[in-house]
Amino acid sequence: MAIWQIALWGIGAVLVVRYFLRMRGQGSRIQALWAQATRAYEGGDYHTAITGFDAAVRMSPTFAPARRMRGRTYMQLGEYAHAEEDFRMAAALEPRNAEGYIDLGFFLATCPPPREDEAIDAFESAVAYAPRMRNDLAQAPQLAHLRNHPRFAALVDDAVSPED
Repeated sequence: MAIWQIALWGIGAVLVVRYFLRMRGQGSRIQALWAQATRAYEGGDYHTAITGFDAAVRMSPTFAPARRMRGRTYMQLGEYAHAEEDFRMAAALEPRNAEGYIDLGFFLATCPPPREDEAIDAFESAVAYAPRMRNDLAQAPQLAHLRNHPRFAALVDDAVSPED
C-alpha cells in the first residue's frame, strides 16, 4: 500500500469514528454496512462493496466517506461517470477535508480522459487544508506524469524527499 493510501486510510478512520459517534439511531446499521463493504472492497469483491456503500449512502446521504469509497469502487469497475459523481459529491459535502480532494484529484489524473488541470486544482485544495499531503503527492507513482507540469511542480516543490 502506498504512503498516500495509508495516510488516507488513517485520516479516514478518524473521520469515520467521529461521524459514527455523532450519529443517532441507525449508526450501528450504517457502521455494519460500512465494515462489510470495506471488507468486500479490500477483498476485490467490488460488486458486493457497491451494494454495501449504496445502502450506507441511502441511509445517510451526507456520509462522505461512503461516497468516497463507493467512488473508489466504481473506479475499480471502470464506471468512471459514477466514480466522478461520488468524488465530487464527497468533496462538496466536506469542503475542508483534504481526503475528498485527494480522491477527486487522483481520479481526474489517472482515469480516462485524464484532466490534469482539474486534478491539480483538486490537489491544491487538498494541500490548502492539509499541507503535509505535499509529500504524498510528490512521491505517488501514479502522478509521475504530472511532475513536469509547472503547477504540479510548484505545488510539491516544498515536499520533503524520503532521503531528507
